[in-house]
Amino acid sequence: MHRSRVAWMLLALASCARRPADERAAVTLIYSAELRGAVASPALEPGGLARRATLVDQARLESRAVIQVDAGDLMPASGDPPGLGPEQLRDRATLILRAYARMGVDAITVGERELALGVQAWRALCETAAIPVVAANLVGGDGRAPFPATRLVSAGDVTVGVFGILELDGKTSPPADVQVTEPAAAARAAVRVLRGQGARLIVGLFHVAGGLPRARAIAATAGGVDVVVLGHEGPAAPPGFVRAGAGGLDLGRIDVRMGRLGAPALSSRVLVVGRGVPEQTGVRLLVRAAEGPIPRTFAESVALLSKAAGVRTYGEKWTYASTSLCQGCHLAESAQWMTTDHARAYETLEAAGREHDPACMGCHMTGFLLPGGAQNFESAAQFANVGCEACHGPSVTHVVSMDKRRGTSRTVPGAVCLGCHTPDQSERPMDLPAALSRVLGPGHGRPDPNSREKNGSKK
Repeated sequence: MHRSRVAWMLLALASCARRPADERAAVTLIYSAELRGAVASPALEPGGLARRATLVDQARLESRAVIQVDAGDLMPASGDPPGLGPEQLRDRATLILRAYARMGVDAITVGERELALGVQAWRALCETAAIPVVAANLVGGDGRAPFPATRLVSAGDVTVGVFGILELDGKTSPPADVQVTEPAAAARAAVRVLRGQGARLIVGLFHVAGGLPRARAIAATAGGVDVVVLGHEGPAAPPGFVRAGAGGLDLGRIDVRMGRLGAPALSSRVLVVGRGVPEQTGVRLLVRAAEGPIPRTFAESVALLSKAAGVRTYGEKWTYASTSLCQGCHLAESAQWMTTDHARAYETLEAAGREHDPACMGCHMTGFLLPGGAQNFESAAQFANVGCEACHGPSVTHVVSMDKRRGTSRTVPGAVCLGCHTPDQSERPMDLPAALSRVLGPGHGRPDPNSREKNGSKK
């Protein structure tokens, strides 16, 4: 080979080596099953949808695209927890679906618990929440499928196909208005349709009796299924056959890298939804709003806190200092903040007529219903708009401390932003760098060209 050509090739290879490569997964698949109505985050135990939402947001920051699926049995049954009647079961289902919409779940399938609620009732709830359901082998009494068999999801540059199948054990019978057909034939037809539509990654949600052996048999018959999420009955065999634990105690994650040739490369792990995981603001607000009425006045809130503690409390023990206190020292940052949409967030809530909706207020105000924040409607106005502490954290300790390095954080994790800029409130996936360019500026996250330090003198 000519010497100059060799030198050119070496130079080209060196240039490629220096070129920054995007090492992120092409797609991250988040999967779950058997939530069984477990919604809240126990203080001393793992679990909870708000903690789970934080792990999903972290995946969004680490991957090029995220897709979320669930393999069924979201609902609680009438016996767990005790005392849930038909109305309470419906309310819990509504809350779960609203939380799934807030997290941006892309597809779920049907389990026995959803069938027990009734196919038509479950479909109506899912349509209201805009949660897509896939069920390839369910047929209604009118001969029509109550749910689509498949769904295509655009996840970044990858088209993902999802389908769901259900197989009941011999102890469970379907409702009178639905028929469960043979799952293997339905799976084979679903895979054929999805491949024909251009799906590069196919995910099967298998809520089937018989566990892993039965799932393997159905997948082998169907052919071309890249990932099977088991709805119940382990064990799993990752990365191809995966399962997340019941009750929302853990969450499955598969990072997918797509090669030009061959099958996708899958890296699977299970994430513990531990008590150390912070709660995402958006989902936490939904859960708190569903727990019971919000006190109207400050006095009502203090009375409730006193009753719960068994002793008289004084105030709500706020750890949020308020934006006005921050402004007293941080003049440049405050002036720049006033030019952003964050400074007018409460006005947009008022314009939408949602200023008294607690599930919305917490993201258009600072600290509302969060630990250390206002817990009542009367005091909430003191913390209007997305102020300093909405991003930098509660700052009472910072305000009262002689050491100003304590009590707040200059660095804001990206997950904090995603906690309110959720999929159900956004037209498209959040572009965090672009969003930050609209809220940061001179004196607030960027050098101030007019600062005295810039000109060689100190403040």
